[in-house]
Amino acid sequence: MKLTILYDNEPKNGLKPDWGFSALIETDSGKRVLFDAGEKPDILKYNIETLGILKPGEYIDHLVISHAHHDHIGGLPYVFSAFSIGHVWLPRDAVIAGIPDESMVHRDAEGWIEEGVYLLKNLPSRAIMEQALYLRGDHDVLLVGCNHPGLYTVLEQVNSRMGKYPDWVIGGLHLYRTPGHIIEKMWNDLRYKLKKVAPLHCSGDRARRRLALDWKEGYLDVGLGDTIEI
Repeated sequence: MKLTILYDNEPKNGLKPDWGFSALIETDSGKRVLFDAGEKPDILKYNIETLGILKPGEYIDHLVISHAHHDHIGGLPYVFSAFSIGHVWLPRDAVIAGIPDESMVHRDAEGWIEEGVYLLKNLPSRAIMEQALYLRGDHDVLLVGCNHPGLYTVLEQVNSRMGKYPDWVIGGLHLYRTPGHIIEKMWNDLRYKLKKVAPLHCSGDRARRRLALDWKEGYLDVGLGDTIEI
């Protein structure tokens, strides 16, 4: 299984950075799962075309929206106009315009949507309904969009539902306003539960620096345009 970062804040690989997040999963059986769509259609289009990872008119088996904030759904007009979408998976409270009539919409669902791809629904948050993906390959990976409920809370939910903690966490961790001493304690606590973390999008520079410095073996250096084997 492969995971490619299509949209992120930090510049890398000659792609256009912007506040938002999107990633593409390609399963071993050839299925495609698009997770979120970033903020701006033109930037998502540029990054996808530059990577050559999807061609206009191609089929995306599943579109998963983590939550309905604009930095995760703003690029959807491009997605809906450029690709055929089989299934759209939405949180209970998400309002999304323009979904093609031929796409099958699922709301408030949980379970395996493809071999090795599990949808986790309704992660507890007072801010907004959020869902995430649990990817099972050579490593068990939690893919998150913004992680509004907080990493501790989400990890306990994952452990409760999947029977174990993930090996890796990849995505936005919503730590950009979190004080350094709290981040440091978090990384010290989580090194006994997780093997690696790739803090992207709303994780913040402080969280990335502390992880890279304090937990060197736990820092997964993945960014915009990178593809990682799971």
